[in-house]
Amino acid sequence: MINKRAQGGLSINVIIVAIIALVVLVVLVFIFTDQIGNFINSLRGTGDAAKTCNEQKGELMSGEGENKDCPENYAKILSSDAASSGQICCKPK
Repeated sequence: MINKRAQGGLSINVIIVAIIALVVLVVLVFIFTDQIGNFINSLRGTGDAAKTCNEQKGELMSGEGENKDCPENYAKILSSDAASSGQICCKPK
């Protein structure tokens, strides 16, 4: 006797596995095209306002006058000591 349930096309398990595989493929494409890398780097650049600049491997720099940004190869991050001293914390990229 032929099982009539087996003749009904794709099972739900096959559809679920295909969806999971598609999601994994999309994530891999983002990783290898550096889209997620750029996103993660932008998140890392925010810093932690509860930690000191030194704890975050950054350097305190004078943010006086018009130059309130970090040098070219540095990212400006939040830190507890920079905010209280009027300086900026710059972390190498």
